[in-house]
Amino acid sequence: MATLQAGIIGLNGIAVRHVMDIEAHEELRLGAVCDTDTELGLRWQGEHDAPWYKDYRDINRSEHCDFVIVALPHYLHAEVACDALEAGKPVIIQKPMCITVEEADRIIATAQRTGTKVATFHTAHLVERDARALIDQGVVGDVLRVHYARQEARSVAYYGTGPWRGHWATEGGGMLTNQYIHDLNRLHYLCGPVVEVVSCTLANVGHPGIEVEDACTAVVRFANGAYGELSLGLYSQPGLSGYEIVGDRGCIVKRGEDQRYARLDIPLTEYLHNPTPAPRRPGSSLADAARPEATWQAIPPVAEHRDPVAEFARAISDDAPPYAPPEFARRDIELMCALYMAHFRRQAVQIPVPRAAYTALLHDLAAGKYPSLAWPGPGHRVSG
Repeated sequence: MATLQAGIIGLNGIAVRHVMDIEAHEELRLGAVCDTDTELGLRWQGEHDAPWYKDYRDINRSEHCDFVIVALPHYLHAEVACDALEAGKPVIIQKPMCITVEEADRIIATAQRTGTKVATFHTAHLVERDARALIDQGVVGDVLRVHYARQEARSVAYYGTGPWRGHWATEGGGMLTNQYIHDLNRLHYLCGPVVEVVSCTLANVGHPGIEVEDACTAVVRFANGAYGELSLGLYSQPGLSGYEIVGDRGCIVKRGEDQRYARLDIPLTEYLHNPTPAPRRPGSSLADAARPEATWQAIPPVAEHRDPVAEFARAISDDAPPYAPPEFARRDIELMCALYMAHFRRQAVQIPVPRAAYTALLHDLAAGKYPSLAWPGPGHRVSG
């Protein structure tokens, strides 16, 4: 692959990681940088010997980069990415790809109309290749139930690293938009698309002064009819996370270092639908059908590391489809928006989400038209 020059738009936070990714590959080099902060831009220009642009429209049309990475605050992603596509510049967008499904539609439509490649960093599912391999092999069978939990912690100091963080208007939401969009990506990859958010409760338990949520409890329905429970929080330490995927023929369980799967000797539905009781054992008070026996094993590892920036560069060089296309990310954005809508509208939300209705909801949230999410508990002391 010929050497490609990458441009980075937005030089705070995650941009440092992107430079490391670029420098790790001989076929990549940092060609240009962009930020509205003059002091920051000049420093990067000097440290990386790459020209600095103050206006994203200029770097999107620069000969010093073959593609650009959008690493800006969330609310700017769609505008800047679409400008790059209009200029014929391939673009890879940090997560979340955008903050509304209308914006996701716009990015996809612009890419299709211009014929320019776009990819995203909705790639957290890569760490679940081992579990997905078991599902593809039929170990689980038809998925019946999913329980997904992620509980970690992030201090208020984190939100102080940028004035756009923690606000509906600029971050587009809280942990669902930022940290746990990764988990919505994993959920889709493992279990298929969610078609309905049956119920959702959001709260801000541990972050006084922040507008957005740090807790989410939801029930969802998958396309195959499976039932899912989500328990997500950003106020728990140590982090306690994992999931259970229960199917007709087995299950997969991941909780930290405990990563196992089980095969059942008879299908679960065969047991559930069996009206014939088994012989009552001595001392037993309940007649029941013979239950499936589970055989537990460790999940075999699947070694596959894929760097999103390098993968996108190869897609450009080989004129191949991106590994993480925007349609893939739109599915995550759609579920994120459905969760917010289910909470604030207090009703079940079908997917696809009504585009204009969600955009209107986000505008109302930014305008302060909904009650605070602050939870009257240990994180938010109340008087009276």
